[in-house]
Amino acid sequence: MKTINFSELFLQFKSSFIIDASTKKEYTYEEFYNQVKIISKELNEQKIPLRSIVIIYKIENPLETLLMFFACIEVSLIPFVVENEDVNELRNLGYKSIISTENKLDENYSTSKLESIASCFIHFVNGDNIYFGAENDFILVTSSKRTSTISKKILLGKKETLFNIISNSKSLPISSDDVTLILLPLSYSYGLIAQFLTHLYIGADIVLAPRILGIMQLKSIIGKYRITNIFLTPLLARLAFTYNQNYIENNLKFITLGGDKPSLTTIQNIYQILKCSIYGTYGLAEAGPRVATSKIDLNSDKVSLGRINVGIEASILEIEKYKYLLRCDRIGLLKIETPSTYLGYIEGDKLVAPSDNFLLTKDVVYSKDNQYYLLGRDDEFINNNSQIYWFQEMKDFFYNNPNVLKVKISKYNTNKIRIVIFYKKEETSKFFMEDTFKRHFDLRKNIDYEIELVSYQHNQYK
Repeated sequence: MKTINFSELFLQFKSSFIIDASTKKEYTYEEFYNQVKIISKELNEQKIPLRSIVIIYKIENPLETLLMFFACIEVSLIPFVVENEDVNELRNLGYKSIISTENKLDENYSTSKLESIASCFIHFVNGDNIYFGAENDFILVTSSKRTSTISKKILLGKKETLFNIISNSKSLPISSDDVTLILLPLSYSYGLIAQFLTHLYIGADIVLAPRILGIMQLKSIIGKYRITNIFLTPLLARLAFTYNQNYIENNLKFITLGGDKPSLTTIQNIYQILKCSIYGTYGLAEAGPRVATSKIDLNSDKVSLGRINVGIEASILEIEKYKYLLRCDRIGLLKIETPSTYLGYIEGDKLVAPSDNFLLTKDVVYSKDNQYYLLGRDDEFINNNSQIYWFQEMKDFFYNNPNVLKVKISKYNTNKIRIVIFYKKEETSKFFMEDTFKRHFDLRKNIDYEIELVSYQHNQYK
């Protein structure tokens, strides 16, 4: 296949299953595709402009989300799954229509009912600022907001995504006999491409579970469906340990940790409850999203990026600042060359294509013994008395507390940092660790850093 032909996949593996663990509804691949064809016929009747963007907006049921996703592809539309962003945050995107369970948005939209999925409506934007794609345009995914106020809308191509899917399937020990559990949101390229589409490509059984329900019912789901692999972010791994602190008997071949650099405590805790091989995965949405894979050594406090996936090349753009600060020769920003690179960012009705044939990340890495090791994001460190402390290292300090689920650290100004700790329903007194923090990093509260405590609300995934 030079590009992805999903109809061939659904019929090639027609007896494999896609299962919704929350509603107990299940389709064979063939039954799923037949349902897709019914929905796509109705979408065609709506006369949505060919190759325009359709936002699949906050549909809580993942099975319905996927039916809409493939129905859009079936009729040459560009699907974009949105779970957390509000409509007003999508103003920098030239879309024509929104499919949603909400029956009314605002006066800027006209609305009609979709009969093929009873809970859904389609809303047409009243305006002409529309992006129209080319034949190779495939789907939209969202980049992280951590480096900008508005997330970037990344356009991926068909043949580029197919390359990434094949590369993913070769980097992990997966086959058509596997049963994968999807806890990651489908708006996230790591969940949609690296897990769902990759397992679809090899004809594995796929079990869908909304992430918090899936985490809380992890033991029963793993047992009932004989799950063989799970893809996690470090945050989901910490949630899994919070709700399931005892060993879960399982049939797992492995789990993966990706989306962020995992702390040693997170790795050890998730191993404690699942006791299977753990693979670290590194990637970014612009690269497809998988780049490298490593089998994690539980006895090592250093986790390398691992083996660069098939067909992808990586190197270091050396930065003198880091060579001087860290007394290291081969250190700088990670540079990635891959056939799976994105087509560009969509801004309004225009595509802003990349100017180079490589991706220069903002991740600072160093090379040792032919391995790449990630230190943190560019400039996410402080220099205190000639000692470099990376924000990731500080986050790991807090993750030693099992009640801490997520930590955000940013520079408040040149001499001060801001730490936001998301915790799970515990008394705030348990999170005041200023004395040990000072001993560890020689930082003083309200002088070198300020701290904010926030109760975790289950609306984040990394």
